[in-house]
Amino acid sequence: MAFHHPVLANRTEYAVLFTVQQAMRSMVQAEYAGTGPDPQLGQYWTGTGLTTVSTQIRQWTGRQQQPVGTIVLENTQYSPIKAGYSAKVSFCADWSHVVHGDSRTHVVGASVQAKGTHGAFEQLGVARQTDRRWRVDSLMIMPNAPQCPKG
Repeated sequence: MAFHHPVLANRTEYAVLFTVQQAMRSMVQAEYAGTGPDPQLGQYWTGTGLTTVSTQIRQWTGRQQQPVGTIVLENTQYSPIKAGYSAKVSFCADWSHVVHGDSRTHVVGASVQAKGTHGAFEQLGVARQTDRRWRVDSLMIMPNAPQCPKG
């Protein structure tokens, strides 16, 4: 996964973007394992965000598939909300360099995103929890989004 993000303005922005990067990494790790949830999912995801990402992971693991290749996260936007206690982070996810792989045989299949189509627009809600840790608490994905570059 290649994560291109804006220059960090302060410690809060650093913590939020680090959390998003680790949340996405734990999601891909769980997808790649081919067997289900990564133990780190709960460290970086909560609430409806955890439910949504778990459903997305099952789309891979339920078919005994895994992503093979590099996902590029670009055009990252950071929007602070509620005086440092929550934020929105959005980016375009280019899956055009990723193929479906069989987690048992390691045979690769079709591309996840066809070349020449727009990437997926993803928006994550990130909130500071009562234990003072940041976690992704919402996830919205819009495939083939016109605001994203073509892969």
